[in-house]
Amino acid sequence: MKSQQSQEILAILLKIFTPGPLNLPVKFSWRVLTSWLVTGWAIGLLAVFAALTSSSLTNPGAAVVGILFSFPIVIIVYGLMGLGIDLMRGKKLSRTGWVWYIYPIVSVFWVAIGILGIIVALAGVKLPKEPTSKISYRDLLDLISKMSSLEFVSDFGDPVIDDLLNEGNLKSAERTTVENAKELAISQPRQLLRNAFNSDELNQLTATIGITTVQRVHGIEVVNIPAGVI
Repeated sequence: MKSQQSQEILAILLKIFTPGPLNLPVKFSWRVLTSWLVTGWAIGLLAVFAALTSSSLTNPGAAVVGILFSFPIVIIVYGLMGLGIDLMRGKKLSRTGWVWYIYPIVSVFWVAIGILGIIVALAGVKLPKEPTSKISYRDLLDLISKMSSLEFVSDFGDPVIDDLLNEGNLKSAERTTVENAKELAISQPRQLLRNAFNSDELNQLTATIGITTVQRVHGIEVVNIPAGVI
């Protein structure tokens, strides 16, 4: 019971600290906002350390509180400004997971580019739109095979696993593999999927949970799907 509770807490923390799968395009969500908060606090802690080593501070306590509150707010504001520019350009709010961490930091440059884009648009020049995000089936399979069972269930399976199991459209072998992956996340959360499942089972997880998640949840098109997989 304690082991299951600790894994549930770990899964919650994983969702709070990460915007989603770090190597997969992820749509903007509340997880992105919480990852920005974590980024802001991390930068804030570095600033606090630098401030405390300075002998010029007259009120260290107030400086520490101010830094820890201001940095997350600034990070979120910059991030939202970048999102606003993306929306104005007609771009999808989808980025590779790790990019969301640095998104607010580089948004200040995107704001400048966005202002330039507005000026160009007002002049009658149309800016090219970014192509639709895509991922090949092989890359998705490779990504999933390298994930731990807890990462897979947290980033892909929630709530897609329960939806697919309840819909009743899975084949018997697929259903067994999906249920095993869900159970493995509780019993062996750090176990890599490629070490726990054979190639056929990894294909089943990719063809069911993987494709459904990236297309339904993240709006990413899966291309080059081998014949007979779906």
